[in-house]
Amino acid sequence: MVAAISQRLQELARPWVGGEAVFADPARLDLAARTDPFTGQPTLVGKWAPDAEGRRGAVTLNDDGSFFAEHDVLVWQGAHFVEAVTVWGRPGVMKGEARFLDETGEPATGRGLG
Repeated sequence: MVAAISQRLQELARPWVGGEAVFADPARLDLAARTDPFTGQPTLVGKWAPDAEGRRGAVTLNDDGSFFAEHDVLVWQGAHFVEAVTVWGRPGVMKGEARFLDETGEPATGRGLG
């Protein structure tokens, strides 16, 4: 599952970071077992340490198969700042999008990826 999540994060970020192999690299993910404070169920929480550009990420893998991952992109594109890409879902159902900010740092509307 981690490889598929990493691949989707890379696909979403590719327009801005190119084909950089280090972006959301599953080999650089540090996973640790945790207990979800709300459900009490076992959870895996992972962190990508900052890369050479200062981009970092995180992933949560829940006991029920659901997950959420986010990784910084940190690139200006025209009048918008591409802050991060996110992926969420469960096995067989994965959604994702990029998060854009406008020049004031507020979320930019009307932008996104499916």
